Amino acid sequence: MTNNPSTTTRTSTDSETEVCLNCGSDEFESGPLDLDSVCTSCGAVGAFASNPERDESQKSDQGEQLRWSDYYTVTNSTEQQVATALEHLERISGQLEIPDQVRVRAADIYGQAAIEGTTDGCPTEVVVIAAVIIASREVEVPHPIGHIGDLTGVDLREIKQALSRVKSDLYLYTCCPPEAYLSELTKSLELNNSAVQAAHGILDNLPGSKIGGKHPGAVAGAALYLAVEGDITQREIARVCGVTTETVRLRVKECRKAHQPKSDSGSQ
Repeated sequence: MTNNPSTTTRTSTDSETEVCLNCGSDEFESGPLDLDSVCTSCGAVGAFASNPERDESQKSDQGEQLRWSDYYTVTNSTEQQVATALEHLERISGQLEIPDQVRVRAADIYGQAAIEGTTDGCPTEVVVIAAVIIASREVEVPHPIGHIGDLTGVDLREIKQALSRVKSDLYLYTCCPPEAYLSELTKSLELNNSAVQAAHGILDNLPGSKIGGKHPGAVAGAALYLAVEGDITQREIARVCGVTTETVRLRVKECRKAHQPKSDSGSQ
């Protein structure tokens, strides 16, 4: 493995006929690990093979992306670990419908974590989830931890532990504003998009002192609760956000107080 995390772009030559199994492009990037090739056209991670005719014949009728590990020769335990990680990444990316830039960045974060030894002793899937969470936050399209846990079936405590370890080892500390969580929370809670606009209005009235240091997802969830009061429960919000019901209750109380019209009892 190399300690250089920089990314380079390569184009396959006549003697090197690697193509993307997803879109057929022959241009791809190499991240911090030689195994995490990334298609510069569609963003597929590691989905390359050296025999395009064989690749084309084995694509499914539905055009589903083939697993790159079916074509990559795994020669040692380190490469096997990375191969497994990239399979998890592609699956989770599909489940969450994350954009290409997040998927590519998550692969890069996992590569850095492997170099630093952060992956040692941690389940591969959990480290990949942590990488996806951090990458999503960096571009301010965060996914609620509880929702990811529900989709993947991974224990919430494991996700939080891995997230803390990856952030600490790689010095990756990001914090999105509550507004950034509204879109994904709305989808996860199956709310109408009109709830987002109402929640934005509530958050606009919330003083910064009521947000700083608090879980931004819980604050956003509290705003959505007030925006559609009666359609969802605080317990549902807590589950999706990955926080306690008591945390949501306190955030709802703060949001409700800030959203109430100012009293004009002192005016004559």
